[in-house]
Amino acid sequence: MGTRRISLASLALVSVLLLAATPVWADMFTFESIALGTRTPFSDTAGSTTAIFSSPDGDVFSTATGSVLDGRMLFDSDPDFHRLDISFNHPLNAISLRFALNTFDVSRVFQLEAWSGASIIGSATATGAPLTPGGFPEGFLAFNSGGTTFDSVRLTATAQDFAIDDMEVPAGGPEPIPEPSSVLLLGTGLAGLGRAWRRRQ
Repeated sequence: MGTRRISLASLALVSVLLLAATPVWADMFTFESIALGTRTPFSDTAGSTTAIFSSPDGDVFSTATGSVLDGRMLFDSDPDFHRLDISFNHPLNAISLRFALNTFDVSRVFQLEAWSGASIIGSATATGAPLTPGGFPEGFLAFNSGGTTFDSVRLTATAQDFAIDDMEVPAGGPEPIPEPSSVLLLGTGLAGLGRAWRRRQ
């Protein structure tokens, strides 16, 4: 009975710590509330986050629907290579989104740069894969800067055009980073759970 109490207590401790360390992804931009054909620049709000979508290359991105990225998306339909800038109303340390590349070359790359003011603080790249035979490559890109925050991102691709959808950011600001004490407690809870399990055996 004592072993079972220890085991249940350890399991409860581990569960609480894992829940506390789980990122809270709550603000998602799907472009469903933006009228079809809306061109950059424009702003959109999801939860506590407002994002401004623009391009230094002009009004080349617009909301659209198509055979990639279910539902509405933000798409560059101009034949030249362009950049998409997204700025936020509060600092972030994480972002994720889905993308599609307008090419049949699966080696083409999608890239995200995170900026704090005029300084770049990190970047991430990803390649996509066709979901249907002969389809355009689609993929998922996530970036986490840790303790450093950013207030804007720049998206580019080595493909001629790209589209994005389902952009997610932590609600209200940077996601919490587990402190060393929380990690130590998690390790202690796991060790206790292991000892209790061995005793039962």
